[in-house]
Amino acid sequence: MRYSLARFVVAFVPFTFVLPVSGVENVRHVLHPGLGGVELIRQYESSSGPLEDALTDAFPVIRQGTAVVWHRTLIDAIYTTTSISAPDTSLCAGTYLNPPMETELIPLEGSGSPDWVYAGNEFDVAASHDGEVVVATDFDDATTVTVHKWHADSGVPEWSFPISPATPGSHRSVLVSRDGSTIAVLVTMQDAPQRARLYYFEASSATPAGFIDGADGSFGRNLAITEHGEYMAFIAGADAYVVERDTDTVRWSGSMGASNDALALSGDAHYLAFGWSSLQMREWNGLTYSLLWADAVSGSRLRSCGFSSDGSVFVSGWYRNDFLQNRVQLHEMPSPTEHWAYVYPAAGGSYQDVPHDVAITADGGLLAVGSWGDQLNTNAEVHVFTRDSPLPILTVDTPGSVFDIDIATTAAGTFVAACGKHIHANQSGRGGDLLSIRLDDPVGVGTPGRGLATSSLEVYPNPFNPRTTMSYSLGRTGPVRLVGYDVHGRVVRTLVDEVQHAGVHALTWNGLDDRGNRIRPGVFFLRLESESGAHTRRVTIVR
Repeated sequence: MRYSLARFVVAFVPFTFVLPVSGVENVRHVLHPGLGGVELIRQYESSSGPLEDALTDAFPVIRQGTAVVWHRTLIDAIYTTTSISAPDTSLCAGTYLNPPMETELIPLEGSGSPDWVYAGNEFDVAASHDGEVVVATDFDDATTVTVHKWHADSGVPEWSFPISPATPGSHRSVLVSRDGSTIAVLVTMQDAPQRARLYYFEASSATPAGFIDGADGSFGRNLAITEHGEYMAFIAGADAYVVERDTDTVRWSGSMGASNDALALSGDAHYLAFGWSSLQMREWNGLTYSLLWADAVSGSRLRSCGFSSDGSVFVSGWYRNDFLQNRVQLHEMPSPTEHWAYVYPAAGGSYQDVPHDVAITADGGLLAVGSWGDQLNTNAEVHVFTRDSPLPILTVDTPGSVFDIDIATTAAGTFVAACGKHIHANQSGRGGDLLSIRLDDPVGVGTPGRGLATSSLEVYPNPFNPRTTMSYSLGRTGPVRLVGYDVHGRVVRTLVDEVQHAGVHALTWNGLDDRGNRIRPGVFFLRLESESGAHTRRVTIVR
């Protein structure tokens, strides 16, 4: 395992450095800004798995522990994809390039050792969040893509289906609906003429329920599937297709203007999104997917996007044209105006940093972003946000790049699964990383490990001009921070930063920043942090 040397970061991105600790294989020290000062947390690994403790001699510690349950590293193989099997409280992952080339099924909790593995060549994997269905495509580096389907409790495939002559989709080749009923597989058929082809299966049968071809000369790039699998979307060259499973027909197809990676379909197929230089949001009107709105970020390109299962939240990941700054935007559908945007600190070096994948919980309450990271290691590769705030509630720094990410709530809690290459994606080399990450406080934006006494935050009036009143309660006495942030996560006003007694408190904000200047109208976020919990409220200053 490789960890970066010292680095400086802003906001919630951790500062990490490596120190020797006797008797362990790797050690990592993480500085977190927090209540009462900077927190120093020591994380290390032994042969028995990841361990940790807190160093209290130099810094006051509020939070102890890490969200990373386990971190599995392969020396030679690279991880391609990962997906959470929620009922089974496991994740599946696929590898390629060097041994072990396999599909793995690993409990989200524990040491990171697989329950079972299935050997092959080059795997892309997927799992259903509401059913114990695990599926993978295996490419033999020649002409055959084989689809395997397992029940999560067994490493013996329930069925397999070879497709030949074919190569897998270049960005994503397999998905399974959330309920586990339908499997979608995207390949590029290599016979004449070449063309993208979408196969779809009932999970119980190795016989395809149907297939749809893209235009002659096209290639398969990416795909999406709805909650119950009634509809699927795929990219064939520069065209997008939406397929209706039960009628074996193309519901809609159209040109995207250019081939791209970003594609998303809402859980009920009402919305379709795709793009590269700009984002197109389309809405089903009963006859066609008409343009609902378009969006563009100056000097940036769209790399990834996704909907919550209920279609209420849409997230898009953008990279700057020089590949040195990422941006995440959240829309509350169907509004064309972003609810918030988070711009990563500008990075450095010559490596490309892109937000390669996004994942959203079913209700849109939480989202995770996996990125490649930059050469100077300015930014962590895993960011987790809540629906209501552009401030990351968790970041995880991986040794290399994240290629795939998933987030789901299971019987054991809310988890993020992330995987990728052990060194940066732009570097020639080998090795892979797979992480299970637990969110201890998934509902709010509080820090794990805080006390159980409750707190609250209310703001009235909202919207306001020029002033508003914040009323909040504290379940226990302790340090309190109440801070206003803009939509890019920058501090505009620190309202409270002191120890306060338990009980109800109130204060008025006059709309001025920390330098006494009047704040321009717009959307802002008030964040209350205390030992009783944490809350974020979206507020609007109007003219």
